[in-house]
Amino acid sequence: PCARWMRAAPWWLVALRMLIAGLVIAGLAEPLWNAQGLKDSGPVVIVLDDGWAAAHRWPDRVAAAREIIEGADLRRRPVALVTTAATPTASAGPLAATDARDALARLNQLEPKPWSADQAQTTNSLAQLALDSAAEVFWISDGIAQTQSDALTAQLQRLGPVKVLELASAEGVLILDRPERSAGEGGTSAIALKLKRLAKSNARPAVALTVRAMDASGAVVADTKAEFAAGSDLAKAAMTLPTELANRIARFDVAGHASAAATALADDRWQQRPVGIYSVSAEGTTAPLLEDGFYLGEALNGAADVRVGNVRDLLSRPLSMLIVSGGQRLAEDEAQTLSEWVDQGGMLVRFAGPRLDAAGDRLLPVALRATGRNLGGALSWGEPAGLGPFPEASPFKALAVPDDVRVKTQILAEPKPDLPEKTWARLNDGTPLITAERRGAGWIVLFHVTATPEWSNLPLSGLFVNMLGRLLDLSQGVTDVALDTPDVLPPLTLLDGLGRAMPPGPLSPTLKAETFAQTFASATAPPGLYGTAAAKLALNLGPAVWSATLIDSWPAGVTRQSIDQVARERDLKPWVLLAALLLLLADVVIGFALRGLLPRMPKLAGRTAAAVMCGVIGFAALHESKAAETNTRPLDPAMTEAILQTRLAYVKSGASEVDRVAQNGLEALTRVLAARTSAEMGAPSALDLAVEVDADALMPYPLLYWRVTPGQELPPGKTAEAVNEYLHHGGMIVFDAPDQVGALGTESGSEGGSAGGRLREILARLDIPPLMTLNDDHVLTRSFYLLPGLPGRYANSTVYVERGSSANDGVSSVIIGGNDWAAAWARDASGLPLYPMVPGGEQQREASYRAGVNMVMYALTGNYKEDQVHLPAIMQRLTQ
Repeated sequence: PCARWMRAAPWWLVALRMLIAGLVIAGLAEPLWNAQGLKDSGPVVIVLDDGWAAAHRWPDRVAAAREIIEGADLRRRPVALVTTAATPTASAGPLAATDARDALARLNQLEPKPWSADQAQTTNSLAQLALDSAAEVFWISDGIAQTQSDALTAQLQRLGPVKVLELASAEGVLILDRPERSAGEGGTSAIALKLKRLAKSNARPAVALTVRAMDASGAVVADTKAEFAAGSDLAKAAMTLPTELANRIARFDVAGHASAAATALADDRWQQRPVGIYSVSAEGTTAPLLEDGFYLGEALNGAADVRVGNVRDLLSRPLSMLIVSGGQRLAEDEAQTLSEWVDQGGMLVRFAGPRLDAAGDRLLPVALRATGRNLGGALSWGEPAGLGPFPEASPFKALAVPDDVRVKTQILAEPKPDLPEKTWARLNDGTPLITAERRGAGWIVLFHVTATPEWSNLPLSGLFVNMLGRLLDLSQGVTDVALDTPDVLPPLTLLDGLGRAMPPGPLSPTLKAETFAQTFASATAPPGLYGTAAAKLALNLGPAVWSATLIDSWPAGVTRQSIDQVARERDLKPWVLLAALLLLLADVVIGFALRGLLPRMPKLAGRTAAAVMCGVIGFAALHESKAAETNTRPLDPAMTEAILQTRLAYVKSGASEVDRVAQNGLEALTRVLAARTSAEMGAPSALDLAVEVDADALMPYPLLYWRVTPGQELPPGKTAEAVNEYLHHGGMIVFDAPDQVGALGTESGSEGGSAGGRLREILARLDIPPLMTLNDDHVLTRSFYLLPGLPGRYANSTVYVERGSSANDGVSSVIIGGNDWAAAWARDASGLPLYPMVPGGEQQREASYRAGVNMVMYALTGNYKEDQVHLPAIMQRLTQ
């Protein structure tokens, strides 16, 4: 029968059927396009550096490892995933090759560590790795050189051929050294910053980076530019801030570089300059406006941690400065204690008063006359005197001398040869007003007037505040040894590899106070804050890795490849089986034609038609395959991902800063949704509606966030039609057009006037349904949280929704407002808020997150909470 069939069937038909059979067999064999050149068998070893330097472009490193593991999984090859960061505790067991899917699950849980890699530990672990055959080894390296780098490479080469995957130029690995603070001019603090970059000699272009100073709440206090010159590894920057503002700083970081090495924490040694005010009364100030302590406390408010008490109580804790006012008489033991404290570096500030003992007081910078000087009274020597210019050597030299400060009474100093050197301020007639003397490592300063307005109006002036601030800056502050800390320092807040603050875990190590100053950040001493709430010490990573260098060269036999060149493997099975199916259909048609089952036609014409049909079908199959491939290539990856996983999207405004905030805001909202609801979404996508798009590009997204700016381009006609179709088929758009003062982008809209004006122009091109003001009864206010409105960064904008919608199950297709929701949600790479809230602070930020959750849940679930069954329970909760 086979011979008859062969004789009956034309050779070309036999060849076609054999081709179909071959394609089916090949398709069922699951062919792959081996873009990585992986072998078909044998184990795969992946060494992933996950130390501090790997934080730079960490997602790209993980993506490269994922591609390799997925390629191994398609070939049923075991995978050994090895990390190099030091582990503070013993490992669970020896290394072993596992199923590729287990390795992939472990990879998804990895994060960079805030300490260095331990290549010696990794080498020892790899020496115990038992493999059945030679392996393919991939080392995703951070490029940091260590003494064990060659030993680790040699150990990997014993396992199999080694391919090193690294960044193309290793640029951007930054280290921020510990900031240095010193006294500036005019009551300011000067902050010196130093950065280092690790880059190859051919990848050191000139670049400017932004270094930010933030307070404990995450608000940016100040920022400055640090500029790397071309070919240079070091950059310096400086900040000059008012002292009270500098005291608020809790951390420094480099914008756009989420890394523990590019973050520096400030602790109580930086922030606190505690000042003690001596008081003989245990109650402190009991008569405001009459006592010295009141004026001193008001002048130092915000610039220092002010404490009131007697000498013994005040010196029981570290102090930067101690003030004794009103000419208080000190007991012998108190004077002795103060004298020792000054010798060790303390600053003692005295004020004159009726009880000042000019003869028997040892804690005075100059000798005083027994009687004072009275100006402007009944027995005065003249009119009240003003201030003269400050001497060159005075710490007050940079301060402006006000014309309205007048002195009526003062204590006079005995004229001696060294008196001019000890004078820091004088009256316009040359009489010393403030004198000072160095005692040991400290200072004794005397104001020759009282701290109340009784003798002068100096305590009522701004100069008085600035003078005390300059003295505070001149004080040594709280030193490492002086902080009142326990012997063992528990961790308070730790940094992860990306520089984000995180609470300590149950196994987080404690550190010894006596050796803390010599401790460098490591796996056994993670960077963070240690101590107690009253005395916090910062351990930063920068000083520990400042001397790090890059690997200059690799040993012979090592293949190098850029991480960006790791290609994704493609499964060819669907395309091969599709080609077999199309050829099978062609074979059926040809078989009908040869049996005469098709309409009768001349023999030659029939053969010609069959050949043409085969050609057309074959060409169509090829064209279909090519078209599918062609259509796949330009397809936006974000749209493909949106089809596979639900995600939000935002409309590009054309302003880079506004778009960055929109993206950060939706990313933060996505994380909140994952943490608080069952909506686990992918990363948000960006849509450009200033060009022509079709409705298919919008349909995968349940909600679009459209941030309107004054200069935003209007959507073209085809795009407007696509938006209308999106709205008509269940999509929802949140239009956000803030016009408030300070809203991002409001100053750049000279073209369009205002965000609200541009919004009206955009809405005029769309088929927007009739609107109404959002009320407390709308489902949006209770789709997940019970809310009185939808606040964002601002809370005073009117929010509009669709009125009486009968389409889309009664769900509003638009939400229109100007509360700047994305700016309220947005956080930087360190997890800190980017913009302050107006006017409600962090409580309003939480409400804005809840408003965002309600919007998304409303878009996903519709109006099911409109059901009256829920209304009694909801109303009961609202009244509680």
